[in-house]
Amino acid sequence: MKAEVVFASLYIGYMLNIFAKRCVTFALPDIIKSEGFSKDDLGMILSGQMLAYAIGKFVAGLLIDSVSPALVLSLGYICSGVTVLLFASVPKSMWLYALLWILNGFATSPAWPSSAVIMKKWFSPEQFGTAWSLLSTSINMAGTLGPLLTAFLATYSGWRSSLLLPGSLLLGFGFLTLIFMKNAPEGSSHEHLDKGKPSENSKTKEASDTMSKRDLFWLPGYRGICFTYLIISTVQFGTMQWGPVYLVQDLGHSIIVGNSFISSLEIGGICGSVIAGYSSDHFLTKWKSRKLASRFSRQYVIGLFALGLAIFLNLLKTCVTSSSSMIWINIIGFGIGMTLYGPISVLGLAAMECAPEKMAGTAHAVVCLFSNFGQTISGYPLSLLLTWISWQSACMIQMIFVIQVAVYLLVNTTYSFKQASSSPKSD
Repeated sequence: MKAEVVFASLYIGYMLNIFAKRCVTFALPDIIKSEGFSKDDLGMILSGQMLAYAIGKFVAGLLIDSVSPALVLSLGYICSGVTVLLFASVPKSMWLYALLWILNGFATSPAWPSSAVIMKKWFSPEQFGTAWSLLSTSINMAGTLGPLLTAFLATYSGWRSSLLLPGSLLLGFGFLTLIFMKNAPEGSSHEHLDKGKPSENSKTKEASDTMSKRDLFWLPGYRGICFTYLIISTVQFGTMQWGPVYLVQDLGHSIIVGNSFISSLEIGGICGSVIAGYSSDHFLTKWKSRKLASRFSRQYVIGLFALGLAIFLNLLKTCVTSSSSMIWINIIGFGIGMTLYGPISVLGLAAMECAPEKMAGTAHAVVCLFSNFGQTISGYPLSLLLTWISWQSACMIQMIFVIQVAVYLLVNTTYSFKQASSSPKSD
């Protein structure tokens, strides 16, 4: 199996996984109309899924350090496909729907950490950032194509039929992944995961590496990555959830303008992910000979993108009015999406590269926990803040935190580069 085939499989699989995770959200208008559920009922179903997803993602990150990530990935696909098909088939029952969607949250959660660990073993450090950022665009593809397919199927054959497509595709793809997916290239030091026994290299590495999970937070740069992910996730979901509300309710723009703002975020996210991944690989290659600097090359790129994000947030706050054109609003939305998804596409791999290889899954799980906490802050806590102060003030607070992140990362990485330059270079 070649690295290109592995990448294509992970891309398609994760796109289907996101489609299956969000298919009920895409079909919400038709579900409300057909089943008569209230928004509170459906909110409970979706909240249960998100809570289960956050818990499952953390547990999966810990699990794949000791269990085959390819096995965890394929079983997650299969279980997720089953829950979607059951959701589309069972009789109307709010509690039954809630239970199935909680199970779906658990089933979809292992896909990203498992894909991350597999990618790390198939691609060299100089290729990892670009490959990872390209893989992250599968989220944007699912967010773009999923609503269109769901709307088409729901219109002509009902919401239940619209769920059969992602459920069936993911279930079938899960069995293919179970049969063909490999954790690592043959002959590599990671091959023992497929064969069920440790290799000599891994034994040596584990014997020499006695770091415990408690020591993870004390690794150079790791705490900065965690808190950066928290702030970026808060801004990401806060902008996606409340940005259209601000444009429509506060500034009086149409719903079309609000929705086009979200679309521009997604398109900008695709570009930002690719640029951030390629740039981080470029800096990693440039500073490869410097002893400590290569570890911080990802963080340097994140700092630059955070600086750009602060600029576009300021444009949204000061330069968008009730008379602003949709083109101008979409340009700002594109810039925010590019500078938001750029760091997000690199933060996960930056966390894994801070930790020893045997703790890559744990490092990814912990940093994602901070991300999930940021998503939580962007919901009810941020809505309370918006009721107490204006949108402009809330946007200013977010911008201040983003600037602090940018300054911290850029100063920290610059200092590390200088320290590495003053020490003897090593190849």
